[in-house]
Amino acid sequence: MKDRYKYKAKIVNTGEWVESITIAKGTIKRKLNDLFFEVSEDKWVGVDKDTLCQCVGQKDKNNKLIFEHDQYKAQVLIEPIRWEGTYWIDVVCRIVWSENRFVGHYNLEYKNKNGEIYKETGFHKLPHSEAIE
Repeated sequence: MKDRYKYKAKIVNTGEWVESITIAKGTIKRKLNDLFFEVSEDKWVGVDKDTLCQCVGQKDKNNKLIFEHDQYKAQVLIEPIRWEGTYWIDVVCRIVWSENRFVGHYNLEYKNKNGEIYKETGFHKLPHSEAIE
């Protein structure tokens, strides 16, 4: 459960991803809007706040921690207008925080046999961590 409180972000100067549990805002006037991670005891690095991601608290099938904004492949069931039947379509879901839980969010665009374009946005329940690559 401790992993659930980890965050990751990219270091401002290098673009390297780092993880931390301890996060702080700058304390001097010119750094008040900057974000910092403690990467080791008394060692802080500035991180890009636009890349900040929270850990989901699960590991994928490769035993790596899963973070917000990570992506995974899934199948969603659609019932397109003017088509007969239902279809399973492969989508790429991005992990987001919604309604007090992490879910997979997808944007889907497809054409029917007449060439009409349909767009669908939805949420997908996170699969068991063994299924996430």
